[in-house]
Amino acid sequence: MRQEPGRADYLRELSVSYDRMGDLVSALGAGDEARDFYSKALEIRERLVWRAPARADYAWDLAVALTRTGDVDRARDIVERLSREGKLRPGWKEWWANWEASQVDKNR
Repeated sequence: MRQEPGRADYLRELSVSYDRMGDLVSALGAGDEARDFYSKALEIRERLVWRAPARADYAWDLAVALTRTGDVDRARDIVERLSREGKLRPGWKEWWANWEASQVDKNR
């Protein structure tokens, strides 16, 4: 990573690692620390989308990161755009539906 800091594949993998660390520390009850990891992942994913806006996978990753940082409206906009453009993959569509259902359950 140090020798090629701009490589998109390295950056994406780093963002995934931050997400996983966020999940881990969240499960351990460290919410503030989890938010820090999720925010780092979000920053990387925003940069990747900015650099390659046509990449549906980067847009999807950004939408997931936004759900973890609480920007649900922006995440929904991205998912709806991907759907309109025919770029929303079946697994993503299923994940989104499950995530939205989990949010409804939390608010009951």
